Amino acid sequence: MSKILGNEVPQEVIEFINNEEAFYILATINSETGFPHTTPINLVKSTTPSTLNACIATGHQDYENIKKDKRAMISLLGAGDIAISIKGEGFIVKEKMEGNEFMAGIKINVLEVKNDTTALVKIEQGIQVTQRSQKTPQLFRVLYDELAAL
Repeated sequence: MSKILGNEVPQEVIEFINNEEAFYILATINSETGFPHTTPINLVKSTTPSTLNACIATGHQDYENIKKDKRAMISLLGAGDIAISIKGEGFIVKEKMEGNEFMAGIKINVLEVKNDTTALVKIEQGIQVTQRSQKTPQLFRVLYDELAAL
């Protein structure tokens, strides 16, 4: 059963987010259809307990959704039985990231944080990914640094 933790991201979750190894699902609302839209993302930084910074590709539907309807939610699953959903309002704060012109910087003002762990299962590990290119770590480093400065 979900438990509302408040309107700020707890310090241990900030540390988890900022370790730069987590993977997330970003959910937005498509204003034309009214349906939620999800996108996997991994470029997220938490600069304060009340904000998250993230990169999203300008060619993805979530980019258009946030421009029209600010509602957003980020869900994360991770080792140590971490299952957190963060509801907020997203704003495009940088149309083109310096590290990649096809990525936009968004800021999500946190409205609610909830713990989604369950008594029935324990999360042993989060989503596992492999980078497709040897250039990816360098690109990510530039973008993570840029997100920290937003």
